[in-house]
Amino acid sequence: MKTFDIAKTLTTLTTLKSVDTVRAEQLAAALAKPADQRTWGDRMKIQADEFERFKAERAAAQSAFAAEPTPPSPVQYMPQSATAAAPLTRQTQVKKYTSAGEYTKDAKKMARQGWTVLAQSTGQRSGLASHRFLVFSRKDQYIVTYERMQ
Repeated sequence: MKTFDIAKTLTTLTTLKSVDTVRAEQLAAALAKPADQRTWGDRMKIQADEFERFKAERAAAQSAFAAEPTPPSPVQYMPQSATAAAPLTRQTQVKKYTSAGEYTKDAKKMARQGWTVLAQSTGQRSGLASHRFLVFSRKDQYIVTYERMQ
């Protein structure tokens, strides 16, 4: 059976350093070395310390910024008009075109009426090519979605 010397254990425990003390000593030793003689571990200790200082400075700046009173927004002081404007409604319209020329012609007319193109897609539709034979041909089809606020 192994016995323990309580006095020796207590002296060992009282001489132990805290983690913060050990880190501070290692950082001081790393900073004392010339820059060209620092090891990778030394550079990491210095970088970690600089990052901790950066975080502390940022937290202090944020708390100082939060403590500043914010100026009132100009919107708060704008007088409300006696007649409130009616809310705008969104109108959507989907149109199908069989040719690019048809689309171009109609797009100009729609733009004059205040419509804007929301989405475009092209596809193919099937149709009979001849009345004698059941042959299907594919024709381009343009689908355009318009939108306007009114």
